[in-house]
Amino acid sequence: MDAYVDKLRAADRVILATPMHNFGLPAPVKAWFDAVIQKDRTWTVRDGQYEGWLTGHKALVLYTSAGQYEEEPGSYDLLTPTVRQLFGFMGFQEVDVVAGQGAAADPDTVEQRLAAACGRIDGVLARWRA
Repeated sequence: MDAYVDKLRAADRVILATPMHNFGLPAPVKAWFDAVIQKDRTWTVRDGQYEGWLTGHKALVLYTSAGQYEEEPGSYDLLTPTVRQLFGFMGFQEVDVVAGQGAAADPDTVEQRLAAACGRIDGVLARWRA
């Protein structure tokens, strides 16, 4: 776990790619978060408030899903708010999520949706380079 934390602390940008499983994170990805969210390594408590230590860090989360889900109240997309909360807890100030969704929902538009997702990825990376 310490090696994972050391790598995370050394990187100011993180790209996490994962499938969506049952509307959320697969167990190995959740286990990675559980390994790196360590008190006094990636966060602490100061004056009774949680404080993430990884301020200035940015994350890009890429995920795929067979269904098409939108992030909104009542959505089946539990992955997006979870990764934003977990990275945010550690102090990440920017967490972008790009989804390649809907291969099973509408196979005829897969190529257009993937092209749109690639465009969003390019936009995030361009912002990171700026």
